Amino acid sequence: MNTSGNALVGNLVREGSVKVKDEFEILLKGGSILTEIDESITYAELRGDSKTIWSWFLTTGYVKIVQKQSDRYEIALTNYEVREALCKLVKKWFAESYDEYTEFIRMLLAGNLEGMQRYMEKVISRTFRFFDVGSGSSESDVAEQFYHGFTLGLIADLDRTHILTSNRESGFGRYDVCIEPRDGKSDGIIIEFKVFDPKKETTLEETAKRALEQIETKKYEIDLKARGIKTVCKYGFAFRGKEVLIQEAEDE
Repeated sequence: MNTSGNALVGNLVREGSVKVKDEFEILLKGGSILTEIDESITYAELRGDSKTIWSWFLTTGYVKIVQKQSDRYEIALTNYEVREALCKLVKKWFAESYDEYTEFIRMLLAGNLEGMQRYMEKVISRTFRFFDVGSGSSESDVAEQFYHGFTLGLIADLDRTHILTSNRESGFGRYDVCIEPRDGKSDGIIIEFKVFDPKKETTLEETAKRALEQIETKKYEIDLKARGIKTVCKYGFAFRGKEVLIQEAEDE
């Protein structure tokens, strides 16, 4: 396990498809995967697809063949030492971004709208692909679900101090995300996501406003208020491709 080899492994997995990342997770957990293997793969032919990456892993000794099944091979990590080295590599990825990640949570709890906006803009522009987020049209729910899932991932660590719920009924509809303090004393938070719809809006400001209006119209805060949460912060997250705008409902 050498430094240059590990760096290439990191680049291949991080830039690979979702399928590659899912398979890599299985391998790290001690499991095996089925894949095609190209025994003649060269460094110059490395791409982000599953077949190419696992062929290179096999050639360089990171994985071994467990058995052959028809035209595919069952592969697993070579040994315990390789698994430990790759686990350390993954931990390093997350360590590099953890401070930034927790900063978003702190800004959310503090109601720092400017900081939240700045963080989302930076992460989206740096890591999202146009393919991930689509064209920004709300003709499909796919883009909105993508943003929804991404934001839930950002706040997952709040589970220690807050109750996180998603797509639950409250008031006269189903909110996107609700964050309820476990101590019953801190502020509650409701988040609604909207993807820019050119048939309904001309600006992202209008999209964010539509999200906030839905929170108010559907009275999503009713359940939190009923459980004794006095203050509920309401945020509308508006997206258009790689653009994002976060707005907060004005105090009543």
